[in-house]
Amino acid sequence: MKKTAVLLANSFLGLLLLASFSIGIRPVLAQTQVGESYSYGLNILSPANTTYSPQLLMLNVTIKRMFSPSEYDSKIMYSLNGEANATVPSITAFFPMDPPSFISSAIISYTLIVGALSLPMLSEGSYRLTVYVIYERAMGISSNYPALMHDTQTIDFVINDGAAPLIANLQIENTTYTQNSLPLSFTVDEPICWVGYSLDGEGNITVAGNVTLNEPAYGSHVLVVYANDTIGNMGTTGSIDFTVAKPESFPVVPIAVNVSMIAVAASAGLLFYFKKRKRQPSAL
Repeated sequence: MKKTAVLLANSFLGLLLLASFSIGIRPVLAQTQVGESYSYGLNILSPANTTYSPQLLMLNVTIKRMFSPSEYDSKIMYSLNGEANATVPSITAFFPMDPPSFISSAIISYTLIVGALSLPMLSEGSYRLTVYVIYERAMGISSNYPALMHDTQTIDFVINDGAAPLIANLQIENTTYTQNSLPLSFTVDEPICWVGYSLDGEGNITVAGNVTLNEPAYGSHVLVVYANDTIGNMGTTGSIDFTVAKPESFPVVPIAVNVSMIAVAASAGLLFYFKKRKRQPSAL
């Protein structure tokens, strides 16, 4: 917590210094999408429209406006991927602008609003960040500006760990099978947006998950399974070499011979039995 507070304090100080030395021209009044509300431009300094490795990102925003905090109260909020708005802590300061030489610097100044906070630790994925600013005129203040003004800005960024999905527990192995219906089942260690396989160098076949590889021809085969995560990193099993062999035929001849031998043995036994019985003397 202490480390985060120090980081936020340093961010506020750095943003104040950066904005104070930035282009010193009057902000352009811009009409927003909300009715006839007006506000000055909002500037998201970070994050930017780019790709980041997994890290703790800072949300830094600045706003220049010509009216003072005593005239309008301001509130900065943000939403990440359409989730509920969260308030951004902000501070306000006056900075003199760099006017033309024929205008007194005491006349022209602007209010700088600086907002900063640490975004939550984000997992791999695509993100849309929208920052909203609401200005509400203070009670008893008359102004040429509307009583309520809005401003908004949206950026898109990506978190990418650069690691390909790991495909594991593949049921088809480098071995020989005697059945031609093989379970193509496996696990992946992260969310994926596409999975497919290629058999014997043919084009990829998209699957929705675990399936059955039906009736591969007898002989040798090469199987490769692929998986793409939501950012586009592709994982692969590498080549799996397996063989489908014809099952051995049912041994009809040996069984027939064995049956004949059993029949001969049974006949001989019966003949011996009747001969022996015939030789025995009859009982008186």
